[in-house]
Amino acid sequence: NMSVSVEACDTSGFAAGTVAFRPVRALFAIRSVLKDLSETAIPQGSLDIYKATLKNALSSCLDDPEYWMETLSRRVIYGKDFHTDYQGKIDAVTADMVREIILSLDNGTKVEYIVRPKIK
Repeated sequence: NMSVSVEACDTSGFAAGTVAFRPVRALFAIRSVLKDLSETAIPQGSLDIYKATLKNALSSCLDDPEYWMETLSRRVIYGKDFHTDYQGKIDAVTADMVREIILSLDNGTKVEYIVRPKIK
């Protein structure tokens, strides 16, 4: 599953020339990026960096009680252990696996909708 939520914002604090996307344009941009990613091989060097970053981020959370509350809650809710041997599980991910997931997101059944605020 993938969920993208965006809200209109004031672009005055952004780089010069930045303009807000209309919601439909943002949706088409996301579709385009998914299509491009599904057709592009992930370089092994990049994947290795992503894996190391994820492992470092997770290991830095191990002393945080909130991490354990979330980990235990996922265990109960989803019936899966996302913590045990997390480093081995991360190491097992291949570039082809990532591309297949992105391809599934791009080609799978989609529920897309745009919610607009009420005009006062």
